[in-house]
Amino acid sequence: MDATHYARLDELLRGLLIRFGDRLPPEETVELANCLDRGLYGLALEWLADGVTELGLKVEADERAEILRLARLMGISEYVERALDD
Repeated sequence: MDATHYARLDELLRGLLIRFGDRLPPEETVELANCLDRGLYGLALEWLADGVTELGLKVEADERAEILRLARLMGISEYVERALDD
């Protein structure tokens, strides 16, 4: 994977963070942003999936589809699907 791929992942994940930002506790948003700043994209997506489930947040169908699409792209779809279905 090249720098363009990682830049696109960063952009998409930050977009999700913005979309969920008003539903997540501020400390959760900060931690997710820190993961993205360090390039820990898989961890950030797993953390987001766990967080929305644990907090019982409403996830729109298009948001869920985007999370799962990114998870498949990163090779972590099994974990993320399980987390979203809990």
